[in-house]
Order: sequence, then C-alpha cells, then structure tokens
Amino acid sequence: MRTLALIASLLALAAVAASTAPAAPPVWVPDSTASLWVGYSLWAYENHANAVKCTGIGAGRHVAGGTDHTSFRCTVQVDGKPAGVVIAKAVGPESLKVSVVQGTFKPDRGPGPLPKGKPIMDSTTANTGLEESSWAKSKHVIQAFCSGVGQYRQTEKADLFYAFSCATIDMYGSRSVQVLVAATGARSVRVVKTFTR
Repeated sequence: MRTLALIASLLALAAVAASTAPAAPPVWVPDSTASLWVGYSLWAYENHANAVKCTGIGAGRHVAGGTDHTSFRCTVQVDGKPAGVVIAKAVGPESLKVSVVQGTFKPDRGPGPLPKGKPIMDSTTANTGLEESSWAKSKHVIQAFCSGVGQYRQTEKADLFYAFSCATIDMYGSRSVQVLVAATGARSVRVVKTFTR
C-alpha cells in the first residue's frame, strides 16, 4: 500500500510540474518577409506556386520597422492564376508550416531530417555560398534564395543557422530544384539533399 501511495504521490507531483512548466516562447516572423519565406519554400516549389501574398493574422507585435506575427493567411497563385488560400504558422524566424484552407495543394511535408551543427551563418551568406559553389556551376544555377531551418541562434545583426532550405534559379530565370544545404565554413555551404517535383 505504501508503494502505491508513493507512486500516486510521484505522479501527482509530475502532473503539477508539467502544468506549471513555462510554455515555449512564440516564434515571430516579420510581416515584411513572410511572403518571401513561404514563396521560396519547399512547399511552394512542390506546388508550382509562383506568387504568394501573406497577411498576418491574430495578435501581432510592433517592432522597429514594422510588425511581426506568428501566423499568416496567404493567397497563392499558380501560373499567374489564383489557386487557393493557406495558413502559414511560424516554426522558426524564417520557416513556416503550411496548412491548406482552400485549393488542391499537396500537403507541407517539410524537408525531413536536418543536418545538425552549430548555427554560424545567416541566410544572406548562405545565398552567396550556394551561388558560388561548384554544385551551382555544374547545375547552371545563378541565384539562390535560402531560408534558415531548424536550430538557430539570434544575434543583434541576424539570425544564424546551420541548415537552410534553398530555392534555386537557373540561367534562364526559371525556378530550378529545391535543395537542403548545411554550412561548412564562414561563407561556404554543401548540398545535403536535392528535392524534385
């Protein structure tokens, strides 16, 4: 009986601890960049979306230079025509999880397992690192739009990441493959995974 009472007490204490544990802080994305992050995401690539316009929904926060939100309502165009509406929820400062509200889109499957390492690079540097890589030259990629995914570290100047999901543009100005890259140095990246439609 004492054992059962002890177990019950421990379970009660665990329940109390769980209920009083601090909730994870919300992830905020600037209204000014939400359309960019969704528009160049893996989800947009797999759904042939060529125009995305996102508007913050719910409570926002005002910061220097604009407003941030944790969720967005986004209208999506495919081949220049309205194709539907999605809700995008922030999972990181540069990545959002898409849920379809209207339209026949494929679900957001995400990039899968991410490479792990110390967050040392911002997305602008990742763009340059990929554009100047031997991989880009071999694939005739001339421009990249990378967004940080997974673990990140916030600094005064920028958010730093180790892994990035990158949209690529070929020499003809068309969207090419989506790739997952990892930082290999202060200004260099390597392609970890290539996604095709």
